[in-house]
Amino acid sequence: HTVLMLGTVFSHFFYIPIILTALWWERKSIPVALFLGGLVVASSLFYRPDILTLNDYGRALMFIVIAFVVAYLSEQLKKQEQEVERERDLIRHYLDVAGSLFVVINADHTIRLINHYGCELLGYREEELVGMNWFTTVVPEASREARQQIFDAAIDSGTAHPMPRENRIITRNGEEVILTWQD
Repeated sequence: HTVLMLGTVFSHFFYIPIILTALWWERKSIPVALFLGGLVVASSLFYRPDILTLNDYGRALMFIVIAFVVAYLSEQLKKQEQEVERERDLIRHYLDVAGSLFVVINADHTIRLINHYGCELLGYREEELVGMNWFTTVVPEASREARQQIFDAAIDSGTAHPMPRENRIITRNGEEVILTWQD
């Protein structure tokens, strides 16, 4: 500030801690913005008292405005994330109390979600199944390729098989079970 006589350049770096604190601590970032704004004004008074300008006050005010805006947006984002988590937990609860196997399989054949009943039926814990390939884990080898092709065709067309059908699966202990499926 003293050497270059350019308070504008170095004070722009103050936006980084202001934005980061607003993202992390929401409204608790306001004192940080006030402190940094005070530093800009104080450094101008100390290093160049003869040329303290409206620009210095404007920058200090802008720090506070930025802190408020980013804090508000951060709070809104966290509220939305909490709402999504509540909805997810509610859906998860509904799936877990159902007496049927519910499974969500990604386009790459990996298990994204499976309910509690499905885990019990298959003999696995949820964390053992999520991320595993559905077809290589629970589909008998004899019908694996055909069922993968049917699955891939449904994904490509964007339409599910309209009618219930029976398919075999293999539990963890190697037992084959016939289930009626509805996509």
